[in-house]
Amino acid sequence: MVSYVINGSILELRGEGEYGTGEITMVLIAAKNDPKRVVPSFLLIDIRESGSNPSIGDVSARLAVLRHQLGGTMAPAVAFVVRGLARDRLAHIYQARAEEDHTRPIRVQVFTEPAAARVWLEAQGAVASDTR
Repeated sequence: MVSYVINGSILELRGEGEYGTGEITMVLIAAKNDPKRVVPSFLLIDIRESGSNPSIGDVSARLAVLRHQLGGTMAPAVAFVVRGLARDRLAHIYQARAEEDHTRPIRVQVFTEPAAARVWLEAQGAVASDTR
């Protein structure tokens, strides 16, 4: 399952259990059309509870969906929150792929706690509405 919440200018996506790129797309469309979303949106992607194991191709497809759905309304800073070595490696794959697009690179940082991710996003210019 993929869900989102809006926390000021931070769009927080959470992946739990198994999910695919189609579900991510539907959630991004809903978030993009949410009148509470602030532009630019800074992303915090929490995959600590994810059971999904995407391939390198899936990672590229998911980044393409992210860019397509949010495009120029997305700030070029994304924070991943992970748990465990496998999740950490996955986040670093996203990091490498996101930085490969030299036309619009995205800075990706990896954290183990959402609070640390929010602090980093705020240093990049995000404004959080609460401190969950």
